[in-house]
Amino acid sequence: MKNINVVKKMCDDCIKAGESLLETQWADKYLGDFVIANPTTYVDLEGFEKWKSDCNVLINLLGDLADPWREIFKGAKGNSLVNTKSMIGGLRSIKDTIDKGYLVKIEDLIFAEAFSNLIDQADYLFDQNFILAAGVIARAVLEEKLRNLCDTQGIQIQKQRPTLSDFNNELV
Repeated sequence: MKNINVVKKMCDDCIKAGESLLETQWADKYLGDFVIANPTTYVDLEGFEKWKSDCNVLINLLGDLADPWREIFKGAKGNSLVNTKSMIGGLRSIKDTIDKGYLVKIEDLIFAEAFSNLIDQADYLFDQNFILAAGVIARAVLEEKLRNLCDTQGIQIQKQRPTLSDFNNELV
């Protein structure tokens, strides 16, 4: 996933912007000369549209992980108070999920489990005096982790077959 700190910051910014929109609420109470009993309440349209766009950028950053919240933000949402509060609720849910560390891909969990098992294998081989084999496995685990870090940071290695050193240098 993209840098989690960027996502957290953007989520916080969107929540603050949504809360400030609540201060701009107004109601269309009249239909000609008649007073409407239960008028719809709105927020500033221009501010709402900018905020909605920012929220959709956040959803795009989250990629597939945003699926539980995508419906809240997509479509032609009007600037009604109800829509605004719904979207703020969605943003707070995203923030809570991030803060609790639940925003992970299943692939990340599988990689973590596989790496853990491979490191255990390398440790066992090392204990059995198969030092070279243990080193090869540990290096492969480290290289894959560095490759994934480069991918999540958007770093492209131009070399045909990059090495551990290439990944490390680019990340630095």
